[in-house]
Amino acid sequence: MTGQVKVEIRAGAGEQPDVAVLWFENGPVNTLTAKVRQDLLLQLDNLEAAEIGALVLAGRGKSFSSGLDLAELEGPAQAPTVMTLCSRLADFPKPVIAALKGAVLGAGVDLAVATHGRVAAPGTHFGFPAMALGLLPLGGATQRLTEVLDGPRALRLLQGLGMYDVDAPELTGLVDEVARDGPVVEHALALARLWADHPEQWQAAKAWQAAVRDPLGFQAAIQSARSKAEKAGDPSALRLVDCVEAGLLLPREAGLAYEATAAEECRQSDHSTGLRYAQMARRRASKFPERLQAEAQQVTQLGLIGGGNTAASIAVLAARAGLKVAVFERNNSTVGEAQARITRLAAKSAGRGNAAQLTDAISVSSDLTALAQAQAVLETVAENLETKRQIFAALDAVLPPDALRLSHSPLLSIADMAADSTHPESLLGLHFHGPVMRGEVAELIPGPETSAHALVTAADLAARLGRITVRTGTGGGTIGQAIMAALHEAGWYFILQGVSPYEVDRVMVDFGLPLGLFGALDRFGLARAEARLSLLHNRDSYPHTHATLLRLMLQHGRGGKAEGRGFYLWEGEVPRPDPDLIDVLNDAQPWRSPPPDGAILKTLLAAAANQGARLLRSGAALRPSDIDAVMVLAHGFPRHQGGVMHAAERYGMFAILQDLKARAAEVPLLFDPEPGIAALVRDGRGFSDLNGIGRARQTLPE
Repeated sequence: MTGQVKVEIRAGAGEQPDVAVLWFENGPVNTLTAKVRQDLLLQLDNLEAAEIGALVLAGRGKSFSSGLDLAELEGPAQAPTVMTLCSRLADFPKPVIAALKGAVLGAGVDLAVATHGRVAAPGTHFGFPAMALGLLPLGGATQRLTEVLDGPRALRLLQGLGMYDVDAPELTGLVDEVARDGPVVEHALALARLWADHPEQWQAAKAWQAAVRDPLGFQAAIQSARSKAEKAGDPSALRLVDCVEAGLLLPREAGLAYEATAAEECRQSDHSTGLRYAQMARRRASKFPERLQAEAQQVTQLGLIGGGNTAASIAVLAARAGLKVAVFERNNSTVGEAQARITRLAAKSAGRGNAAQLTDAISVSSDLTALAQAQAVLETVAENLETKRQIFAALDAVLPPDALRLSHSPLLSIADMAADSTHPESLLGLHFHGPVMRGEVAELIPGPETSAHALVTAADLAARLGRITVRTGTGGGTIGQAIMAALHEAGWYFILQGVSPYEVDRVMVDFGLPLGLFGALDRFGLARAEARLSLLHNRDSYPHTHATLLRLMLQHGRGGKAEGRGFYLWEGEVPRPDPDLIDVLNDAQPWRSPPPDGAILKTLLAAAANQGARLLRSGAALRPSDIDAVMVLAHGFPRHQGGVMHAAERYGMFAILQDLKARAAEVPLLFDPEPGIAALVRDGRGFSDLNGIGRARQTLPE
């Protein structure tokens, strides 16, 4: 045995040859680390001259291999590379059979298609999930996969559009056999011995694989895939298509070299860097300091106060997660309305579970004591501070001290809501970003007295409901509320400079925000946006003079998409510029020549990053990556940009600082630079240096 690859010699019966089984032992999913690759390459060298007839590759644990650790892809490839290993397998002078099971992903697929034969257990699934991060295969799959699958099906698998089961029609031909009546390794051993005894069959199989079938259909699939990638503006998808086409046109070694070069270019690209950053931000968000201070209490029963759409959605999510749910409404009439709402939502979710089972887990009552058995109660009533204070005071008479008291409010102060509660240590905010049934993020908003126990219990509850949890400040606006306020303020600043809102939106659409700033405001509703801004606790600490713009628009009957007119004219889902808007915003004076797009984008990013730095300073955000996770997952910011903090750093910390300084005198609350930005520039660091977790987490410097 050497390291993480164990060799087991299976003796043949009678005249049958011995076969070496190479077991990956880096469970449970056998990540192909540099150490595993090194050990496997060493064993191949040792076994080439050994008295064996063939090799079988297999994985201990539940999977053959889930591919590489993404952390390894943040730096240059470590030796031996996946390409080196796969080329060694492909050229091995004895039959090599892969015994596949569980997950075969990314570099695991590279490894499998580099072998000479493949046997799979039922349920084995294949995919290239790293393509979603702008990362190409690293071991020759773009060249070899088209030899066992036809061009269109190979492209679909390589594009990483989903996981494919071994029995799916898309994978017909990928494996030589599905082992339905015994261990997959035993079936692989049988094929290995057959080919060792009959080398002509082995050579015939390799020759069949090397033949390209239906070249015209293959080329048509390539052109179709290229057209779709161009339309989507996905540079990594375009490079993937180039690599597959290279396999059609170039000799094998040249095609492999082409793939290796393209893969490294994609890895280093801004596109992939942003996607990987967003993925890591998502993973990092739930790791906050209180995790080290307390253990979570299991919540099996959830109480909800209010039966509107938000509460009904959360009730169905909780029932789907196996919780018992009790909903409180104020009278019999609203009880019936809430029950009907829950029934409709449960029916829509019936594809993921039986609707009757969901509704059976949810009770609705006008008796507050019906919540007494809940370990957590979440209020979802309207944004009225006095009402919420009364609710939490009343809950103290019903709930035990350690039961969570949760508010869904994204705007009001947790401390103010807890003023009349006898258990403020159990009270905090838990805000589900909408639409609740499809959203990905819940923000945890502790009050000044919230205990670590309450915080981690609420985080685990949200995670059980399928949400990524982000710890934010102590009430008075979520992370996204603060960043969007800064962006809207910067947009208003440009309008006051004589720049058309359509120019601002065009820049943001090019950046990747689908509707821009003002188009998104239209869809949200200008009256709703103005009301939220007016309710925001500590509003004066946020850039907020764009409320003037919102009120101006409303005075002219421009409420947004729902009313058919806001900043845009709306016909269904399609907005178009309104030529009359100039009369509202600029006193019938023509727009001045707009500044260059780069200047607009730089200022917008500078304003957002400056507000983000203030959140970091106040403790309202723990890390820049938490801000970015919220903006990407809850506010539609493009994943390939990573988020506003990452995009600002990529633009240049010094350039951002200089832009803030140049405009600080005009709008100090928006542009006056947070001192930490200058400190980072002075030290040659960026926001990403503050993204550590645990003891590695650093705060914004003075």
